[in-house]
Amino acid sequence: MSVPRAHILYIDDDPGLCRLVQKDLERQGYVVEIATDGVSGVARIAQGGIDVVALDHYMPNQDGLETLAIIRKLAEPPPVIYVTAMQEGRVAVAALKAGAADYVAKDVHGEFVVLLQRAIDIAFDTVMLRRAKEAAEAESVRNWQLTQCIVDTIRDPLVVLEHDMTIVTASKAFLTIFEI
Repeated sequence: MSVPRAHILYIDDDPGLCRLVQKDLERQGYVVEIATDGVSGVARIAQGGIDVVALDHYMPNQDGLETLAIIRKLAEPPPVIYVTAMQEGRVAVAALKAGAADYVAKDVHGEFVVLLQRAIDIAFDTVMLRRAKEAAEAESVRNWQLTQCIVDTIRDPLVVLEHDMTIVTASKAFLTIFEI
């Protein structure tokens, strides 16, 4: 069974850097889409199917913090990795406070992509764990409902217990359900 790889949306107004990041991440097996501004990025996220967003800070018309605020208001927003320049510590802290899952400081040579990949992996693993937990909880509820339906159809008591929880007597239905 192959391990699912994250579907990434990289939002940055620098087409050359977008292409570099896209190529590097696709070589690692990710599916990568590009948006060159915050508005088109948010529109793409709203369509669904994006697991993790990497979001640049400096963009015309709508900067990364404004875009992050809009993403966070979506019904099921994906985690956002905030991408800032090396010297922008205050911006990174503001992004984390605004709900970014992590941040990565980018360099002009694109060597930050390795760090970006690690941040994406952590964010994606968190998403997958949350989805698995939600699925397990939903299955648990369905199983409980099924058990209640079965119990509700039985006319005779299922089991009679002593005060120390030892079984005094049990119906055939109880023995069948619990394979005793």
